[in-house]
Amino acid sequence: MTNLTLSTEVMTGYNCSALYRPSSNESLLCTDSTLTADGTGESLASAEMYLVPIIAGFGIVGNTLAFIVFRHKSIRENSSSLFLAVRSLSDIGFLVTLLIIWTSTVFGLYLSRILLVCKTLIFLSYVFGCLSVWLVVLVTAENYIRICKPALVKIVCKTRNAKLICLLLVISILISYSFPFWTMTDDCTPLHIHYEFVTVMVYIDSVFTLFLPSIVILILMAQIAVSLINSNNRRRRLGKFPIAGKMNIFTKVTQMLLAVTLVFVILNIPSHVVRLRLVIASFLKNSPAIRTSDAIAQSIATMLYYASMAINVIIYLTFGSRFRQALVRIIRGEEFRTNRLCHERERLTRMSMSMQTIPTQCAANNNLLNIETSMKRAHSAEI
Repeated sequence: MTNLTLSTEVMTGYNCSALYRPSSNESLLCTDSTLTADGTGESLASAEMYLVPIIAGFGIVGNTLAFIVFRHKSIRENSSSLFLAVRSLSDIGFLVTLLIIWTSTVFGLYLSRILLVCKTLIFLSYVFGCLSVWLVVLVTAENYIRICKPALVKIVCKTRNAKLICLLLVISILISYSFPFWTMTDDCTPLHIHYEFVTVMVYIDSVFTLFLPSIVILILMAQIAVSLINSNNRRRRLGKFPIAGKMNIFTKVTQMLLAVTLVFVILNIPSHVVRLRLVIASFLKNSPAIRTSDAIAQSIATMLYYASMAINVIIYLTFGSRFRQALVRIIRGEEFRTNRLCHERERLTRMSMSMQTIPTQCAANNNLLNIETSMKRAHSAEI
């Protein structure tokens, strides 16, 4: 989800502080007068005005670096690296969209009034938000296989399978969230004939980006926790301990994948709770009012949600030893030097092979010359 709302009544959960920015097309039905009386709305707007570009800027740079590292030849053959690389691109897309909305709001550019821009921003925010969530689910599922079903790793966790899954996921999401282009007016309000459909799609989005992924992640995380506890207890009973210098099941790829999932869940729980409360309130009331405490909680939860897409590189650097090694190689330019040495070696090999053919050709020419001389001598003797 994003700050952009489909309408004041349909979208029931994001950025109440936008009410205090007249140039913004964001809106939320905030009827509690205390928001304006004590200046809470203005304070939230001011805080977000500075936090959003910082979070978005850091996230764009960090995710770009993460994508480059995950495509490094030393780790790109790992299927989880592909999932995380695609997630980096998705998070970059979301944060760029967020930064465009922020720029339009703060500087009064009125980008939403340009034909198709408002619809495109809503479409992209939906697509990137949903894609990032399900990529985390895929990372969690792969971690589950590595820890709980190690026999299936070589069969399931293949780069080819990961590419196919990502392709199908992207196509499905693009088709599912194309509705803003044909159900909304140019100012991003639902057409009257499609109003109910847009409302249903908002709730379906809540299911597919909130409830269903959360349930899947919690189930997989519970299975992973049980498996790790049982494995640790079994090792203690048998008196076996990890051999020094060797990476056990918890300290290889699985450690970083587990950290990715845990941090994502922790930073997304507040926004899920706030959004769930507002969704429930929308069913119980026709015009749910937003109290001061709700607005503050919502603003904090939204910033944490944005942060979950921006701090990935910190997680990778902290828990990913192979990620750090690949980054060091890139910084040192080892890959460039390796490629240059390979090209030089190939050139020298070709030169060596060509030099080896010269004596062979000379010997062949000498043999032909000797044969020709012998034939001439024999012919002279006959005469």
